[in-house]
Amino acid sequence: MAPATGKRTFLPAQQNDSAALFKRFLAQHKSRFEQHLKRRLAQAQRRFPHAGGPVVDTTQALVDLCERGGKRVRPALVFAGARTIEPNPPTSILVDASAALELLHGYFLVHDDWMDGDLVRRGGPSVHAALRKRFGSDAIGDAAAILAGDWGVAVATDWVARLAIDGSKVKAVLACFANMQLAAVVGQIRDLVADDDDAELTYRLKTASYTVTGPLLIGALVAGANATQQRSVVDFATPVGVAFQLRDDLIGVFAPPEQTGKPFASDVLAGKRTALVLECLRAATPLEARFIRRTLGNAGAGQKDLRRFVKLLESTGARARVEKRIRTLQRQSLSKLAKAHLLPEGKALLASAATFLIDRGA
Repeated sequence: MAPATGKRTFLPAQQNDSAALFKRFLAQHKSRFEQHLKRRLAQAQRRFPHAGGPVVDTTQALVDLCERGGKRVRPALVFAGARTIEPNPPTSILVDASAALELLHGYFLVHDDWMDGDLVRRGGPSVHAALRKRFGSDAIGDAAAILAGDWGVAVATDWVARLAIDGSKVKAVLACFANMQLAAVVGQIRDLVADDDDAELTYRLKTASYTVTGPLLIGALVAGANATQQRSVVDFATPVGVAFQLRDDLIGVFAPPEQTGKPFASDVLAGKRTALVLECLRAATPLEARFIRRTLGNAGAGQKDLRRFVKLLESTGARARVEKRIRTLQRQSLSKLAKAHLLPEGKALLASAATFLIDRGA
């Protein structure tokens, strides 16, 4: 385990060769997808040609964010979901659906960054930070950023509605797209104001819904998945999505700043009541619990207190229990996958994706 002081390392279970299949799949589709996304975004910006320069600047801030990078895991999962149903799914349609999903992701990032007060995203300014500078006003820049996100989700919905598939499939994909958004928004509300300790419910809603389950299900629906196949995809994807967020909890505290691009114990400074923190609170002594509550979210906490906080996450066994829970969820997902009525090639790809998502950071 990582020491509380000195050089910190973050070494979850090493990704073995089972992740390699999905890595290759991701690399295979990434370049084509990014070229397509760039074309579609340019077309979207030309839809209201006489709206004026400030409107172009506002939407351009979101376009810049979407084109700035990202792992493009969600688009790859759209393709993987289709491969569980059809060995040769319609690539052009999947690229369009993936572009809509990536734009939805951009919309969520804009609003999340504004709510969290984050000024940097993907190595550049967050959208509200860029627009504050553009308009010379924090208030106008923040409002413009919210509208840039709204523009993004409107365009994304339009893209889904125009997918070149038959009407029943469009209806199913559009319903999935809407349900995914609703779940993520409810999860974000819980993340902000919930007063219970059910972190995994929040993770199923906020993270699993549009990071794993939604993308896989959209791809499967485009390829013509029946109700049984859809359920198989969801049963596999949901525990993977929760495990993905639990891994993120560990990365947010134990990973070195050069890996996260954020300060040491950034999640502690941000006051996040993660599953990791909740596990620690359950096992802490009353004195330790008072310290945890006093330090969590305290922007003025010094390095000494942060190191003590991280040490408690270790000494109370919270880190070990979260890691054990991740493994339990991974076994659950693979057990469901083994029994699923899906194509063998697609099942192998999903198993590889689970390893890639859950064991990232090594």
